[in-house]
Amino acid sequence: MSIAAIVLSACKKEPQVLTIPVLSADVTSVNAYMHGTDAILNLSWTSAGKDASYSVQITTSKDATFASGTSISVPGTKISFTGAELANIAKEIGADDSFNMAARVRCTAEGKDAVISNIVTVATRILAVDPSIVITELYPIGEATPYGWSIDNTVAFENSNGVFTWTGHLFQNAEFKFLCSKNFWPAIVNSSSDPFEHKPVYAPADGEGIDKKFKVATEGKYTITVNAKDINAITMNVEFIDADVQEIVVNELYILGGATSTGWNLDAMEAFTKNGTIFTWTGHLTVDEFRFPLQKQSNVWWPCLMFSEDGKSIVYGKSDADKVVYKVAEEGDYTITIDATNVKNITGTIVPAS
Repeated sequence: MSIAAIVLSACKKEPQVLTIPVLSADVTSVNAYMHGTDAILNLSWTSAGKDASYSVQITTSKDATFASGTSISVPGTKISFTGAELANIAKEIGADDSFNMAARVRCTAEGKDAVISNIVTVATRILAVDPSIVITELYPIGEATPYGWSIDNTVAFENSNGVFTWTGHLFQNAEFKFLCSKNFWPAIVNSSSDPFEHKPVYAPADGEGIDKKFKVATEGKYTITVNAKDINAITMNVEFIDADVQEIVVNELYILGGATSTGWNLDAMEAFTKNGTIFTWTGHLTVDEFRFPLQKQSNVWWPCLMFSEDGKSIVYGKSDADKVVYKVAEEGDYTITIDATNVKNITGTIVPAS
């Protein structure tokens, strides 16, 4: 061998290779609130060598080649994720709300072959609602219930450690939902556009397409059970008991309609005078329509009590479909008395005022 060949051989160095890093996660499962700002997942790995650059690749466990995943450049050997960041990653890679997240680290350096770490898998659940929220009270409301849309009239579910139970009458093909306090929001509404498909979800406030309600197909007595222990996985069961006679709760009563001096103005309608379960109103009526709302609330027209067409009995209506029209024979001053003592048979009279 020539001297030159010996010198060249001595100067030639074997290329340095990167060390395959070992990746680990601090948890095996994580609940990621989509607006959460606290770090809830930490990934770390051993060094691949001097001058190595790292990128964390994330996908679903179904994507074995990481072809549909995302890649994040990392300056060191660790990275943390908040709930909001994991929610954004899930959206980017097209993952479901619950999925197995797969992660690996790819290491590169100039003049060296890239190496890839082991894969770690973290069971990931994306949460739409802050999991720290706890529902402590629940109220049924809507024209399907005996309380109509009146916050004052509705009664609370029984609460047993986050499992709520209510038994009462529901009207068929009428809407209802559940309030989480004596306010209209937050509430438990239906996530399904089909009101007969009961898929409850927590809604902190109203918004476009949010306020979807529930319905039942058969009128009668029901027991409703709502399990709200997990705010992000609320379940409900609506059990038909029997075809009981409707019970109507009357805590307040008003008069509304073209026959009255206040017309169809919900905000201006006059209240009946209440004496126990007897309600009385005296005033002027013209020969036009009128009925008796069970609450005074803007844009809430039903439920109502009404006189039958012959004026001899009281009927209940939960919507326009139930409307009954009774008119006085002639204009004048009248006294109307409603007796709500028997909630299954409310009676009423209308006589000229003395």
